Amino acid sequence: MQRSQRIINAPIKFSPSQPHLYSQENCLLRFEDNNELLIVKCSSINSIVDDRGILGARAKRRYAVIEAKDEIDDRQSDDDLNDSDARNDMPKQSLSTVRKRKLSASVVQQMDENLDIDSLSIESGVFTKKRRRSLENLMHSNVSPNACDKENQTLEARVVYQTIDDMNRIILQNLEKKFAMFSKKLNQLIPNAVHQHLDSYREKDESFPSKLMYEGQNLLEIRGRDIYDYGRKILKTLYTSQELGSCILPPARNHLARPALDPVRFNIFHEAVRIKYKLSFLHYDNCYTKLIRPRMCDFLIDERKRQSKAAKQQAISDREQDIRND
Repeated sequence: MQRSQRIINAPIKFSPSQPHLYSQENCLLRFEDNNELLIVKCSSINSIVDDRGILGARAKRRYAVIEAKDEIDDRQSDDDLNDSDARNDMPKQSLSTVRKRKLSASVVQQMDENLDIDSLSIESGVFTKKRRRSLENLMHSNVSPNACDKENQTLEARVVYQTIDDMNRIILQNLEKKFAMFSKKLNQLIPNAVHQHLDSYREKDESFPSKLMYEGQNLLEIRGRDIYDYGRKILKTLYTSQELGSCILPPARNHLARPALDPVRFNIFHEAVRIKYKLSFLHYDNCYTKLIRPRMCDFLIDERKRQSKAAKQQAISDREQDIRND
């Protein structure tokens, strides 16, 4: 498929010698901040609402009243344009009559506040493109001051409600994160603070046996500083040091490389701890999950570290002994 040859248009060059290429319409502006009079091209004005114009943007935005609007008579010859004396003379203008102001100062000030809200839209994300367009349409529309006030109030109310909703959502998300972190830290501190006496896991009317035998030894006669020290001693009694250094707590998990400890003997561990400290059968699972299991996991990790360190020290001592014998 052959495409037609692209038509290339020559760029249009604007210059003072070709005044017909650009608009000759000028405006006489009186700025509201300092009552300064200035003649500018209408193309330099950002927006015109009735007899008011807006120049600049953001912090440099200025408001002015259009006192007159007309075209400059540029019927001067090229010789007059090149003459230095003619440059100093102002061109003659036929100024039209001054238009009456249709918008009150309060409406313009309220429009300025709405435009300032647009600068906050980048940070809060409240304004959408449609709402920003509605502000621009409001500036360019020929409506009465009362209608502008009502629309501005409605728009401001929507912005306030949307801002409140966004802030509430952000606050709730942050509170959920903080609460999750607080709960995690609280569970770590529970063994030393809230449930140190284990009263919440006991029942008054429950009875317990006085003996729990394992290989001719009563496990209830083993003494420990607290429930955690007693649990460590029971594990050392039920399992060998090799098993404690190479296994994890039951139940076994297929995705883990280490095997679990023997579950039959681990049930004896549960019974020994529960009977020794008179914990209720109904509440023992919760006690084991929150209090006992984390400490027993740390015990197995420390046991592996101790065995690894002892093996390294034994290897170093064997090397030194071999060197001495040689």
